[in-house]
Amino acid sequence: MKKAPLPNYSAFVATFARWYIPRFVRRGFHAVRLDAQSIIPPADKPTVIYLNHPSWWDPLLGAVVACRFYPRHRHYSPIDAESLRQYPIMRKLGFFPIHKQSARGAAEFLQASRAVLRENNSILWVTPQGNFVDSAIRPVALKPGIGHLARDVRPVTFVPMALEYVFWQDRLPEALISLGAAIDPERLPQQTAAQWTDFLAARLEHQQDLLREKAALRSGAGFTTLLARRSTLGGIYELRMRLTGKRHIAQSTGFSGEDQL
Repeated sequence: MKKAPLPNYSAFVATFARWYIPRFVRRGFHAVRLDAQSIIPPADKPTVIYLNHPSWWDPLLGAVVACRFYPRHRHYSPIDAESLRQYPIMRKLGFFPIHKQSARGAAEFLQASRAVLRENNSILWVTPQGNFVDSAIRPVALKPGIGHLARDVRPVTFVPMALEYVFWQDRLPEALISLGAAIDPERLPQQTAAQWTDFLAARLEHQQDLLREKAALRSGAGFTTLLARRSTLGGIYELRMRLTGKRHIAQSTGFSGEDQL
């Protein structure tokens, strides 16, 4: 069988994206925070980082992690074919088309993913829930394609990445990220594709649960801040601060205050 070609990737466009994306993401959040207990794998062999999919922002948070920790790697990700037609420049950033509403979509995903994972310097980013799913939904269920990769591709490492979006003391949300321990299928007993899918789903669910517990503490103390912007109090709090020079400290009334980074 003829091997599928590697998806398009432009180093020039990727360099611009590494400059632009963090600046764009910073405008949307009070802060982007990484769980301080996250394990950042070296990605010294083909790697799949798979994440839950609660919002439109998810791929951009993946890009923030990629820019921060893997600037020398090439990054690839599947995307709905119709979306790629609307934004063709994304082809130069390693996005490859999947016809989600077609029977051939699964075959397209597996062929392109295997091509990516033949390259040692490549990271494949996937949201294997397939559609937007609230981060509170349990159990976490993944599409079967990721299980086929775990069964068939060697060498490869899988890394679960949990995302959570919460409001704490600021009018803008916090974007929270947590990466779990790397999973090496070669070091685990052989399983069927369906068993691998369930195993990877359980690991992602565990990571989401850990992140949700930390998010409930409403504190940045257990996180490393990747991106942050000035406080966005707005309204009477910002007016008071500008007139008096005094910062507003959030009280238990539930009104917005300034988070101390």
